[in-house]
Amino acid sequence: MSLFRFELRKLLLNKSTLFLLICLLALYSVVGLTSTVFLIGGSESYRAYEKISAGWEGPLDPEKAAEAEKVYQEVSARYGTDSRVIARSIKDQPEIILAVNYHDYAERIEEYRNSTPPEGVAEPKFANILLWENLFNNWGEHMMQFLLFVPLTFVIAPVFAVERSSGMDNLILSSRNGRGKIITAKLLSALVASTVVVALYLAATFLFGFLPHGSFHGWDAAIQSIPTYAESMFPWKVWQLAAVGAVWLIFTGAVYSLIICFVSSRMKSQIGTAGVSLAVMFVNVGLAAMGDTVTERLGVLVDFGLANVTMMKEVFGGDKVFDVFGTGASYPVVAVLVLGGFAVLVAWGIYWGQKNRTV
Repeated sequence: MSLFRFELRKLLLNKSTLFLLICLLALYSVVGLTSTVFLIGGSESYRAYEKISAGWEGPLDPEKAAEAEKVYQEVSARYGTDSRVIARSIKDQPEIILAVNYHDYAERIEEYRNSTPPEGVAEPKFANILLWENLFNNWGEHMMQFLLFVPLTFVIAPVFAVERSSGMDNLILSSRNGRGKIITAKLLSALVASTVVVALYLAATFLFGFLPHGSFHGWDAAIQSIPTYAESMFPWKVWQLAAVGAVWLIFTGAVYSLIICFVSSRMKSQIGTAGVSLAVMFVNVGLAAMGDTVTERLGVLVDFGLANVTMMKEVFGGDKVFDVFGTGASYPVVAVLVLGGFAVLVAWGIYWGQKNRTV
């Protein structure tokens, strides 16, 4: 335990890392705050939206759908059909925001009725999930990978590389503690550091995303009421998705941290470790960003690459089922198996590599 505390202090509780964490807290708070303010003008606008949307919640109303369609046609004729441009242009007009959102909801209902929905998933109802949708965007878009995994790379990179660069690792690996204990302490400290950084991101974006409005309205709505999760196969409520999503980001962050540890155990500099680790992530993001033709050919390489598997909307927002030894398994189940197996393989590679080094 004392060895673990020593490694944790060295990796996470040093002055430079603590300063980085303070800066990250400030950055993540600004992200949570500004993304909410960008979504809707301010607390007064949101209160108005919350009040008028209460009469629209529930199953699809054809009359309200027709009214929303008329407003949407006027808005799209003025601002175009890009949802981001529309949102930016009408953020201080809650009545129009509601109409546009209801129009999108009516289109999702039409898609639902024209498809074969997953068993157990009822027809979505309209709900005021404006701020939850914003939270899940912060937790499930590629922006998250840059805001979260790039800093995480620099926090974890020194775990092995800093001692290799100074030549101190030869003395450490020859100590009475033994290589196995030292490696275990380093990996545990890396996992704790990873959890701290991810938890910081989750807490800051959650808290500062909701503080301007002080409302958790929509927490018990079905996740299919959120556009990104309209085709999800999971019959969850919004609060359940938030809990699962938080655990998922912590889990995938831990797997990515083990990859960084593996690279660090092979490199002689922190900069080299960070460069290789970021290259791995950026290559995955690049592959996932290519056209459908490329991603379809690559198949599972994209599905279980860091770009897709770390994003909530990819893992929990669809209805992908994989054949595992003749049995159908959902995307999250297979992802846990793949990432868990990969984490074990990486950890074994670190132990094997360090134990077979010549001192």
